[in-house]
Amino acid sequence: MATQYLRIQATAPANRTNAKAAAVYVDSSDGYKLKYNQNGTVVTVGDSVSGMTAPANTDLNLKTTTDSKTVKLNTRDYTQATGDSIGFSSKPSQTVTTTGAVYGTQISPRLQNGVAASALVAVQGAPVTKGASAGTISADVRAFEAAIDLNDVDGTRTVTGVVSALYAFLQAPSAGTYTGGCAVIHVPLENTKKWDFLMKTATGVGFVNTTASLGAQIGQLLVSIAGTTRAIPYYATS
Repeated sequence: MATQYLRIQATAPANRTNAKAAAVYVDSSDGYKLKYNQNGTVVTVGDSVSGMTAPANTDLNLKTTTDSKTVKLNTRDYTQATGDSIGFSSKPSQTVTTTGAVYGTQISPRLQNGVAASALVAVQGAPVTKGASAGTISADVRAFEAAIDLNDVDGTRTVTGVVSALYAFLQAPSAGTYTGGCAVIHVPLENTKKWDFLMKTATGVGFVNTTASLGAQIGQLLVSIAGTTRAIPYYATS
């Protein structure tokens, strides 16, 4: 039987240059699901939506119409007792050689010219535990995890740049005012529990345990402790 439609067509008003024509219809060939079509982009409305694909000539654009509302991904209760619970996954897989970079995600909040704000944060990783009842976390609590996988079993890839877990690049005018200073790592005052270490590492990871005499001091690493600048000396190889 031919596909049957109950179509509601909306035409862009002549006096609205930014308005777009749209159509809402019921598709009997797809279980009588309600669908929405705007300029070639078809979206199935309701709980039966299993995916959305944008036309080849446009981006898939999801956005709210109210500033105080967000686009939420899997903000719901998880009830599975085994297996990992993952909010969302982005795994673009480049299948041909490219001269461009491949990004898993790009997040770039912006302040337009002359616009002020209390803070500008690109990514917040905030693991949260709720309530006072005990619930043992058998492994770690990590706000960010950098797990670089370059196939150490049989990989022979050449990386001409630097492999790094954190790439911190500052692009700021020297004429700007930075009252709190600019730091690669900022550790504010703890709330209740004090940090035990600034860093924890295994033996031999970037450090050498030795009692050998030091070489000549060639510089200082500057740190700010409680608002006071301190200098940690570093030396040439002994």
